[in-house]
Amino acid sequence: MPYFMALLTVFQRFTLADWGVEPSLAPPDMFMEKNEDPKLSVEFTLDPKVVVTLKHPGSSELPFRGPVLKGRATCILSATGKSEFVIKQSLVIKAYWPETRRSNEATIIQKAIDALEESNKKDLVKHLPKLIAWKDIDSSNTLNIMSELGKSYDPKTDPARILRLLLFRRLEPLESITKEDEFTKAWLQCFTCHYHLWVKGIQHGDISVWNLMRDPVESCGVLNDFDLSVIKGGSSENRGGERTGTLPFMARKLLNIGFLSGNEERKYMYELESFVWVFAWLCLRGESDIPDPGMDWRQRDLRNAAGAKQLFLLEYAQVTPESCYRYAWGKCGKLIQLLRDIDENQALRDRLRLTGEINSHSVYSEVFKIIETEYTIADWLNFKSRIMSDALQEAENL
Repeated sequence: MPYFMALLTVFQRFTLADWGVEPSLAPPDMFMEKNEDPKLSVEFTLDPKVVVTLKHPGSSELPFRGPVLKGRATCILSATGKSEFVIKQSLVIKAYWPETRRSNEATIIQKAIDALEESNKKDLVKHLPKLIAWKDIDSSNTLNIMSELGKSYDPKTDPARILRLLLFRRLEPLESITKEDEFTKAWLQCFTCHYHLWVKGIQHGDISVWNLMRDPVESCGVLNDFDLSVIKGGSSENRGGERTGTLPFMARKLLNIGFLSGNEERKYMYELESFVWVFAWLCLRGESDIPDPGMDWRQRDLRNAAGAKQLFLLEYAQVTPESCYRYAWGKCGKLIQLLRDIDENQALRDRLRLTGEINSHSVYSEVFKIIETEYTIADWLNFKSRIMSDALQEAENL
């Protein structure tokens, strides 16, 4: 009993920060009775020049929130600029808990901008997210509680995390684009930006339908979310301990225990395959007569997920989206055939007329040519007929 009373006495002296609540982010009335959907907001200073009003996570008007009640999942908060140079912009704050040993996303974005400008690719900078300001909440560093408890700290097995806030210009999902030509253009812009960053050593590492966005101000595609990116040549402690990727869009060769154990090196071909899965996903979205392709791709069993994708590569010619997506699906068919050629290796060499090693530039150029080529419905039907004929021939040879 005395120990219990001592514990209550300690709890009584806890501050908001001790309870895990950051005072600067807590609305004044957060502990008062609220209705079912409270409209909470708080004024917050990111730096002396940037003051914003953000909506508290209690509001239902969040652009995005991870599938958890509480935790370190990413949460996107709507924000309104109070400072003069951001007051008219539509803004969001990204709140998440990265590993402190991993490179800061703000630093990676700035290095990406510098890399594009140094390589005379300034026109691609607009395809990067517009970061306005950022701030780490130092009091939230999980290393603090480890130190107070006298817990031994091993950054490799138990990395510390910190609450990080980044203020961005608001973006729209790529899947919100209804016009087919605008969709393929935005996808290609993201793909192009990604390639030129890759050759400069900046590896995104998490290509997914949720990380390819559209800037409504610039009306262009944006390669978003660099928090898990790796800068080639950087120290291993800046890479973090996680294997990055979003399961439905990961390359088939990464869906194995070796990758999860950190034994599989990332390659450009893997990232390219992720782009193709995103393209296929978006082409098939909203089709009432076609099962959601991601339902199979999202299987938690890595081997089954890889098998579902392999089966899709063999049977995609039997899928025909509605007419509004038929032109894009024709391009998708060509991209899927490219994946099959990559699997066969020699077929890819013949296709690209290569005599030496297959390189990322040759494959990138092939993808660019596929997307830039205009296809008619007749072209797609002829292509579909040929692929199905080839599939039947393969089955007869088994």
